Amino acid sequence: MCRRSHVSGPLVHCLRVHCLQGAHGPLSRSSPLRRGPLAHRAGLDRQRSRLGAPGPCACGRGGCLDLLLGNGLSAELGATVVFGWVRPGILALLHPAHRFIRPSNVAAHTALTVAATGTLSDAGLPSQGSLSAAFALFPAAATEMLCGLLAGPPTKACVTTWMTTAPAEYLQPHRLDLCSVCGLLVGRRYNGVHPRCRPHSRHHVANHGHASAQDPGLPSFSTIMGHTAPTLRHVPHVARAAWAQCLARAVAAAATTNTGPAWQELLMLPKAVLAAPLRGGGRHHKQAALSTLRRCQRWLAGERMELWDELVQPRPSRARADGVELAAQHTCCCALAAEGELSRACAALTEPPPLPPSRATLEALAAQHPQAAPPDVAQLGLARPAAVPEVTKENVVRGVRSFSRASAPGPSGLRADHLKETLSTAHGDEVASHLVALCQLLARGEAPALVAPHLAGARLHALPKKQGGVRPIAVGETLRRLVSKVLCQAVREDAVNHFWPLQTRAAFPGLACWADWSAVDFSLFPAGFAVKGAAFDLLGAPIGDSEYCTQATLSDKVQKAGKVLDALGELDNPQVSLQLLRHCASFTELVHNMRTTPAGLHSAALVAFDGKVRACLESIGCFPVPDRIWQQATLGVKHGGLGLRQCAVHATAAYLASVATTQEACRGLDGRYNPDWPTSSATAATYKAVVLEADRFRGDQAHRQQALSAALDKAQLAQLLVTAEDASGRAHLQLLQQPAAGAWLLARPSPALGLDLDPAFFRVLLRFRLRIPVASSDGYCPLCDGIADRFGDHARACPCGGDRTKRHNRLRTVLAAKATAAGLSPEVEKMGLLPERPEELGASEVGRPSVSQRRPADVYLPNWGAYGPAAMDLAATSGMRGSVLATSAGDGASAAANYEIRKKIHHNTAQLCAGQGLQFIPLVVEACGGGWGPTAVATFRKLGALHASRLGMSASDGAEQLFQALSVALQRENARAVLRRLAESSDSVPSLAEP
Repeated sequence: MCRRSHVSGPLVHCLRVHCLQGAHGPLSRSSPLRRGPLAHRAGLDRQRSRLGAPGPCACGRGGCLDLLLGNGLSAELGATVVFGWVRPGILALLHPAHRFIRPSNVAAHTALTVAATGTLSDAGLPSQGSLSAAFALFPAAATEMLCGLLAGPPTKACVTTWMTTAPAEYLQPHRLDLCSVCGLLVGRRYNGVHPRCRPHSRHHVANHGHASAQDPGLPSFSTIMGHTAPTLRHVPHVARAAWAQCLARAVAAAATTNTGPAWQELLMLPKAVLAAPLRGGGRHHKQAALSTLRRCQRWLAGERMELWDELVQPRPSRARADGVELAAQHTCCCALAAEGELSRACAALTEPPPLPPSRATLEALAAQHPQAAPPDVAQLGLARPAAVPEVTKENVVRGVRSFSRASAPGPSGLRADHLKETLSTAHGDEVASHLVALCQLLARGEAPALVAPHLAGARLHALPKKQGGVRPIAVGETLRRLVSKVLCQAVREDAVNHFWPLQTRAAFPGLACWADWSAVDFSLFPAGFAVKGAAFDLLGAPIGDSEYCTQATLSDKVQKAGKVLDALGELDNPQVSLQLLRHCASFTELVHNMRTTPAGLHSAALVAFDGKVRACLESIGCFPVPDRIWQQATLGVKHGGLGLRQCAVHATAAYLASVATTQEACRGLDGRYNPDWPTSSATAATYKAVVLEADRFRGDQAHRQQALSAALDKAQLAQLLVTAEDASGRAHLQLLQQPAAGAWLLARPSPALGLDLDPAFFRVLLRFRLRIPVASSDGYCPLCDGIADRFGDHARACPCGGDRTKRHNRLRTVLAAKATAAGLSPEVEKMGLLPERPEELGASEVGRPSVSQRRPADVYLPNWGAYGPAAMDLAATSGMRGSVLATSAGDGASAAANYEIRKKIHHNTAQLCAGQGLQFIPLVVEACGGGWGPTAVATFRKLGALHASRLGMSASDGAEQLFQALSVALQRENARAVLRRLAESSDSVPSLAEP
């Protein structure tokens, strides 16, 4: 019998055809072959008769043919299979059934075809070219085997070779694979190795793990890294599980075997599986997703070179006209903003694109990267694997998640987002475990020498310099960058202590006040340091008097920011423009200057910069921005503004926070350091004069800049409340401060996530928030004939036209989708949860009892916490209605909180639900401001945390995404309701476009 042989390389099943009657005589009862699946002729004949084979078995008197397809019997590719003594002139048609071919190896209806022709020589061995045998497995409805045996007298045994594998048609649907050690079938969740075979696999790796020869059947490392096929930015959701499985296997093979072929497969995997579609038909989201899923499945089935051969080199980019180039910049900017890469999106508007590939560009890059002699590795001494820090799973996961969104891929095409998205799948734990082993291997320098140049290499991108020339940008391999992050994280604290005080991680906010240089002790500065003139710049901070600091801030920051602000005003997507303005082009542009320079030394430059930001907001919103509107717009989003903080107002908070947080570091550098400079005291006095009494800090109490700026916002908001024209203005400001009221402003403008807003809708929403009229005057509502105010308050609460119903249904759909993503199995508008009310009793028209129409659950959850199922009831109210306007002007939270109580006591709903074992959860939103009630806030935070746990995010991020999705859906329907009513009166339409 064939025995199992543990070998590396391709493994195959072995078949032995043995004659039970021949020169050796009949088999005894104790013979293993006698106890085999074909132990006697009668059994064979019965099988032939049952399957309809003509005639009896022709194996000869007292003999039969034994077919043994062993359960996992394996041998190396090219091993020999012995055919026992054969008789002349035998031709038998056999039908092996399940009992002869074990279904654990091949499909139940699998046939084996054996063809043997020729004659035997006198010595009993096949002469040259006289014997050929071919074996093939293929599925068939009626399995059969044709065995042609050679004519002539009984001869000695002849040998031949059989090579085959189990068919992919069977392995793929049954989610099976062949163990790389024993050849047995194994579930794919084990990544190609039986649990009981893993010790042998590790032993094999220990002995043969440094084989670095490349597999000639796969593309070489140079070919893999040199192929310029782009990869998808994100793995489609439908294909993420399959992609995670592909990556887990490839990483496990590279980390376990550490051979050249394993590294070849790992590096070619991203381009072979995640190749981006190059034509318009494949760019459709669903088509691209299904195409990626099919490619992952084909990779798992073993189609390596077939997938690689299908790659197409992208066509070289052509030069665009000026108008086309501008449109391409806007498209690129919006795409990056949708990914959350706001700084790169802002840079795409103003910075020139990369240089196209050309020989001149290549020569310029080569000139800046001259070839050097390879380093003498022997000078480094012997390797010290024990000195490498231990790589932990937590550090690897943290390193993967620390990559920025849309991080560029390395030469292999593997992106950091590809790794992130595998961690949120069912195979995420396996991927992380295998990445730990791979990172440890790379950190110890144990990768094959043939792979090292490609892992340590990078792809150069040529960017044009402003003064002319080429700036090379190197993007290294993602796996190497991951190892660098892990190692840096392991030695972070030690590095901080080692480099102190050469690298302090602290600024010198008091340097700008040194007008009298005679008081400066230059011995504290590095050797060779000298001051040229009365003022200078140190690490981007102006050091000198007021005139110098003002001029330096104007020339270095304000004038450069003007180009970006102008580009944002021309962008045709106001949602993207406002996000970039808030995060990249307004207050954040001057934070470094404000933290290192006292506000009084460059106040004129700060005022000039605020004027440019204000003009940009007017271009984005297409409306004028008077002083009062500008004061509200500069408030934080939590306080009812747009987050466009004024630099002239918040510069004091920035400087004081910097002084407070760097005192300890400055004293460590200079024991004579004194933070109580005259300019610092003047800045503190200016700050305390603006904020409210309760928010003034005492003595040297340290504060973060965020807390100090929040105190300035509170003082500014209090002034706006006092100077409001009427109760509606005060109520509007109060409602904007409620939880999640401004979440739509912070949402990523992503069409894929449904968070993008139409430009017309977004400009209307800006008018809502800043209390700018959307119509030229008050009028009549065309749907209900009520008074429609010019601010749009009536349109958001109008009962006619179906807008409130549509808004409610949108919120319900978003909530149900998030609950589904969290794995809570929600049901929408579930009926029959409560007993019928008396007025609902009776028979229907068809004579059957009517079903209760009471549906307390817009979204029903069969399991919500420790108290069983929950009925979530969504509702929207308005705090701007005349009956509650005065209350809202004093307390913005009262409208939603009071309506929650009303929902519970209405028809005694909460008590009836409790009687049926249901949790009744009213989710109330105030429609005008967008804030949610206390019960809704607590519920959404819990739901967001559940969703985040499945995606590997923090609970706060999950809740924030949920609030943003609900807020965008709410405000989109509010804007639609207003525009729908404005369309009925043409005289008010131009007011939306007038600057």
